[in-house]
Amino acid sequence: MEEMLELALKKIEDLEKKLEKYYHLLEVKNELDFILKGSYVFKEDIDNVLTGNY
Repeated sequence: MEEMLELALKKIEDLEKKLEKYYHLLEVKNELDFILKGSYVFKEDIDNVLTGNY
């Protein structure tokens, strides 16, 4: 019984770490976060894609 509890606590701890990691990936504090995470797209690039010039 104690082994099952230890295993469950270990799984919970692993899930907490994963959630924290995903939270940090999704958290955006300012424009610099977008750029550093590679998710920022400049307006000129969007315009080029929409016009087919990219």
